[in-house]
Amino acid sequence: MPTREGSIFARLTARLALDRDWTLIVLGAVLGTLTALGALAFSGTLEWVAHRVGSLADGPASWVILLVPVLGMGLTGLLVHLYAGEARGHGVPQVIRALIDKGGVIPARVGIVKVIASILTVGSGGSAGTEGPIVQIGATAGSVFGGRLGLTRDQLRTLVGCGAAAGISSIFNAPIAGVFFVLEILLRDFSVKTFTPIVVASVFSSVATHAFSGENNAIFQASASLEGTQFLYSELPTFILLGGLCGIVAVGFNRLLHFGEDVFDRVRVHPLVKPLMGAALLAAIGALYLALAGVWGAKGHQASIPAFFGNGYTTIETLIDPAYYEPAGETNESMPSEAGAETRIESAGHAPPAEAGGAEPPEVEQEMHELPLSLALLGILLLFKGIATTLTLASGGSGGVFAPSLFLGATAGAFLGVAFERFGLIPAGSSPAAYAPSPI
Repeated sequence: MPTREGSIFARLTARLALDRDWTLIVLGAVLGTLTALGALAFSGTLEWVAHRVGSLADGPASWVILLVPVLGMGLTGLLVHLYAGEARGHGVPQVIRALIDKGGVIPARVGIVKVIASILTVGSGGSAGTEGPIVQIGATAGSVFGGRLGLTRDQLRTLVGCGAAAGISSIFNAPIAGVFFVLEILLRDFSVKTFTPIVVASVFSSVATHAFSGENNAIFQASASLEGTQFLYSELPTFILLGGLCGIVAVGFNRLLHFGEDVFDRVRVHPLVKPLMGAALLAAIGALYLALAGVWGAKGHQASIPAFFGNGYTTIETLIDPAYYEPAGETNESMPSEAGAETRIESAGHAPPAEAGGAEPPEVEQEMHELPLSLALLGILLLFKGIATTLTLASGGSGGVFAPSLFLGATAGAFLGVAFERFGLIPAGSSPAAYAPSPI
């Protein structure tokens, strides 16, 4: 974008009696605050939608919960096809493309469609996260804001980065992560002129989020979590194995996602049909998961939402909580003697937590249904989450991949932790939960 001497930005700089770099810092602070408000509105709406969908699990027709993603992704496909193809997928590649090919120019309609499409996809149960959408939403806000002010190409790119960093900072309560995500992934520019406005935008976004929400919590809350566990140097080899496993899972997930995108690209059907196909397959594996977990069709028990539906933050909180690795006691006589390694994760993950942009599970008392071997359930959960996310995003749904990556890392870590406990490789005082906080 060429410099316009009579632009609003030039006049604003003169009025504030500041040079252009300082004015850009002020704009970063303003944009960070506005993005925080947008992120709170986005997460609040997503929470409301997810809660309404989750309430369907309470009733005689609870199986309908499996079909809701078909409706949500069908509407997403229609919206994206008609108004903004750039809103399809997980958002970050589209922002990078706009920065490289278009100098940071992103139409306002892209951000608007992305908000609605992501709420429809994730809120209805599609397996995706909120970080991709919020990056694209914040970047769009920065682009539109900067375009109105008549910024140069370099200044506009910086303001796009400010919006993206502010979005990450707000939605995940992680201002430092927001800064380095933008500098390393989006802009690849660590100059002071770029770094300073982005830091200011990210910090202002975090502070504004705390001020307006009245909360300052970590993204995952797990009742004292690992405070009572111990770490010994003798566990180092097991954590090295954990790192290797997470690397394998990460590569596998990445290849699976690209493979899924290639497959759906080759399918010769109308673009509006592809999200419906993905959602139908998602419903099918959801039903299979419930059957394998001993929930589907169990007499006297209510069907549950598959743990890999939505962004899965509740399941992650479950996996990092040592309480879920305690013995089941007399409530399940089919458990083997080494029941201390058994988990109850299949009852978790019904809906994302409120602070992560999802809904609290419905206030319904639910029975626990456990497979005889929790290792089997964890393995199924790991596999199905990767497939579910691929079906959701490759078919045309809208959402991010960071939350699914956290889910896969937590599940892989829990799987390895339970296996280690079975073989007596975890010392007394430790827990399989110590292996779960392992994002891939």
